[in-house]
Amino acid sequence: HTKMTRWILTTAIVILALAGGTFATADDLEGAQAFLCAPSHATVCTPADGCESGPLWKWDIPTFIIVDLANEMLGTTKASGLERSTPIQKFDRDGEQIFIQGTELGRAYSFVIDEDAGFASFAVVMTNMTITAFGACTPADPAE
Repeated sequence: HTKMTRWILTTAIVILALAGGTFATADDLEGAQAFLCAPSHATVCTPADGCESGPLWKWDIPTFIIVDLANEMLGTTKASGLERSTPIQKFDRDGEQIFIQGTELGRAYSFVIDEDAGFASFAVVMTNMTITAFGACTPADPAE
């Protein structure tokens, strides 16, 4: 589990929540260039151990993620004290959904966010591990 924990710690910025938990209130993200996403629970799967769902703190996953489309970055909030960030390599808006993707340190991530309601699905994929989550997003100031 040490190797799994190490991978989760290095990928925590792009991991968000899921597994049947209660969602935070989401908002209309139309035109927003920055928003705050709040996860609920995460599900981590490996071929050796199967899948396990639980609270974010179990895998050192941030409670809030700032999505800054203007600067093409994902990051933790200043208040978290975690100082984590990762570049957004591709994003697209189709008027109904926001798609965000990237790769870093041997992993790929993908976010799909409903632009009208702010509800989101997240996935991080690497060799022999997947992390999935659901969450909610609201417009935000990326400097906060």
